[in-house]
Amino acid sequence: GAIRKYNAAAVVRDGRVLQRAHKTLLPSYRYFDDKRFFTPGDCREPVSVPVKGGQINLGVSICEDLWDEFYPIKPLAELAAQGADILLNLNASPFCPGKRHERDEIIRRHLAVVRKPLVYINTTGAADNGKNIIPFDGESLVYDAAGRLIALGRQFDEQLMVVDVGPSTEAPALELPPIDRDREIYDGLVMGLSDYMRKTGFERAVVAVSGGIDSALALAIAVDALGAGRVSAYNMPS
Repeated sequence: GAIRKYNAAAVVRDGRVLQRAHKTLLPSYRYFDDKRFFTPGDCREPVSVPVKGGQINLGVSICEDLWDEFYPIKPLAELAAQGADILLNLNASPFCPGKRHERDEIIRRHLAVVRKPLVYINTTGAADNGKNIIPFDGESLVYDAAGRLIALGRQFDEQLMVVDVGPSTEAPALELPPIDRDREIYDGLVMGLSDYMRKTGFERAVVAVSGGIDSALALAIAVDALGAGRVSAYNMPS
């Protein structure tokens, strides 16, 4: 038969693969082309992972599996119904100003129903899908079973967080930062340019400066992304 490709996440413990979870919901809109390349997963089951003092059932889902509003299949609800103790959702979720509040709203809507702790992991950096350069903002999120936000990753930066989501934890609930559209866009552009140049091997930038706002902004972004020593600004006589 035909070879099937899945968007998948592996659960690994002590060098052994315990599960390969397949993405179920495949988006095919805007810059997403999952349906063109992947087969949807047809099985959604938690996996038992040994931990100190026993075992825990992890319910692993991928990206769109959380954004299920317009799909008949509800992966997170299925995982919770089958006994998942904690839900993990792995994401390459593109940035736009205010995206953090959109994520928070949909996660809280899920948790009001499933009542399980949820870890939302998001990549950070710039990526090229063949059509667009897409910025990802990181800012991973952890919620307890009551739907309280208990951990918030840095925006536009890689980070390792260790979070206790056990039943006995009483971590203080966190508030999301308010939307600061201009600040977020600027920080996203700096991160995107820096990561894109790093991944493509460019080390220096040359910026043509007219004296206007557009080129001044481009110059500022380049300097913040690369450092002033790696940026040359030129003003042409005509």
